[in-house]
Amino acid sequence: MRFESERRPPRERVASSPQTVVDEHDAGAAVTLRAGDDSATLDPPGRRSSERPDWNRAA
Repeated sequence: MRFESERRPPRERVASSPQTVVDEHDAGAAVTLRAGDDSATLDPPGRRSSERPDWNRAA
């Protein structure tokens, strides 16, 4: 007997998930990632920037 989480999803389902995230991001829509009961919504800014954060700067 296998639990639902142990089953291998169909190849098409696995491949469609990252593509959905890319399509939503390209459209400027918020992207919600889910894992079980947890979720996180990422809302990209209207204007993209190529500026890199300075991780060494003191907060």
